[in-house]
Amino acid sequence: VLALRAIVLPRLARDAARVEVEPAPRVRALAVLATSARIASWRSPSAQAAQFHRAAELEARVPVLVATLPWADPPPVSLGAEILGALAAA
Repeated sequence: VLALRAIVLPRLARDAARVEVEPAPRVRALAVLATSARIASWRSPSAQAAQFHRAAELEARVPVLVATLPWADPPPVSLGAEILGALAAA
């Protein structure tokens, strides 16, 4: 079993010169986790509450990071390695 070491939220930026990784603000991290398609589709208030609490537990246990990525079409072949390097340094 592999442990979840981080959740990475990509952010494309036309003005970014390189990949940068930083912790997501806690409110944003929870908002993103709580509004994922699977959770947002629930109609039952009790199911929504349970999923929100699980999202909050996940946010508290696993780092949520924002990866700012340079906008390029197509992206450079090196982008994956750059992201992994920035994550390792974070």
